[in-house]
Amino acid sequence: MDYYSMNDEGILNELGSRIRDKRLSSNISQDTLASRAGVSLKVIQNIEYGKTATITGFLRVMRALNALEHLDGFLPKVRSRPSELIKLEGKRRKRASRVILTEGN
Repeated sequence: MDYYSMNDEGILNELGSRIRDKRLSSNISQDTLASRAGVSLKVIQNIEYGKTATITGFLRVMRALNALEHLDGFLPKVRSRPSELIKLEGKRRKRASRVILTEGN
């Protein structure tokens, strides 16, 4: 799926559709999912219909659907090669610099 060609509403609709499909394939009602996730029925409905929801609500629903393992595919952790880490070690900042404000800044 080409998410870059979609607007935010389209992506939310697609995610909501997938959550709904997962819920239905697990034979769980919206009420039951809301109870298991510890969220209101409205949160489930908002997610499934592509409306705005909090990330916390989304994560609770994913946990209740036993689908958290899919988050690694969603946004995999970036890993650096050991040779890159060695090169960067001497250049890595240890602390923030102090900004001195002068008159006129």
